Amino acid sequence: MMKYPGEMVVDQAKHIIVVADLTNIAADRGQLSVMLQAVETNLGEQPEQALADTGYRNKAAFKQLHEVKTELIVTLGCEGKEQA
Repeated sequence: MMKYPGEMVVDQAKHIIVVADLTNIAADRGQLSVMLQAVETNLGEQPEQALADTGYRNKAAFKQLHEVKTELIVTLGCEGKEQA
C-alpha cells in the first residue's frame, strides 16, 4: 500500500487553504520551493512570509530560494536531537 504525503498552504489571515498537493516523496525537504511557486500560481503573488516546520529545512533548497522575496521562517528542530 502506497502512502502519499500531503502538503498544504494556509492563509494566515483568512484561515483558508490556498494550495494543497499530494506527492509520493516521503520527505518534505524539497517541497518548500514547490509550494511557494504554487502559492504564486494560485494567488498571483508570492506570500510576504512563510512558516514551515523542520521537515522543510534543506540547505540546497534554501540556496534556490535566496532571491525569493518571501520571509522564510523554518524551525531548526527539537533541542537535544541530532540534525541530519
